[in-house]
Amino acid sequence: MYYRKRTEGQNTILIGGENQNVGASPTCNFGSTNTVQDTATGFDVPADSTAFFTTDISTAYGEGCSVKRGIRLLNGRRQILLQDDISCNRGPIEWRMHTRAVVQVNGVSASLTLNGQTMEIRIINPPDGACFKTGDAVRQPSDPSLPPGTIDQPNQGVTVLSITLPAGSYNLQVLFNPQWPDMAADRYVTPPFVPIDGWTLTSHG
Repeated sequence: MYYRKRTEGQNTILIGGENQNVGASPTCNFGSTNTVQDTATGFDVPADSTAFFTTDISTAYGEGCSVKRGIRLLNGRRQILLQDDISCNRGPIEWRMHTRAVVQVNGVSASLTLNGQTMEIRIINPPDGACFKTGDAVRQPSDPSLPPGTIDQPNQGVTVLSITLPAGSYNLQVLFNPQWPDMAADRYVTPPFVPIDGWTLTSHG
């Protein structure tokens, strides 16, 4: 009912403006190269060090929808790929994340700045019509009314970064690139597209 309790108030996929089914039964998979640091004070993470987590959350959205999400570390754990494989006969389909960073959007890319640090975000191979937009972290006009005398807690300083698409089938890849001070631009990688069901420790090179 309240914004912070509704699906729209989380960092997830929102379909048709409706809450996820709380009785959902998601399935999950994960893997890690189990990289560990020894007693040395310095540590260079191997380039092939990675970890990933995938989940099929289709049951959270009801009949007619298949929604799978995966997140993995890339490039010696210095970049992050967030991927959603979605097919749904309802819409709109909205990718949402909340942040206290200052956000600047430019089509399929966005820049987030907080406490002097910057994160560049990019949609890889964007579907037609896919672009970043920003909004306030407030309830939507179509949401049910709150009980009399109650209000949503304000989310001051919070921006919603979103991607909105109509009903359909999409492979949505969002790449997060922290701007490391010791990492040149040509050292960032663009991962291939691999369906989430095919993710393994070596699937992305």
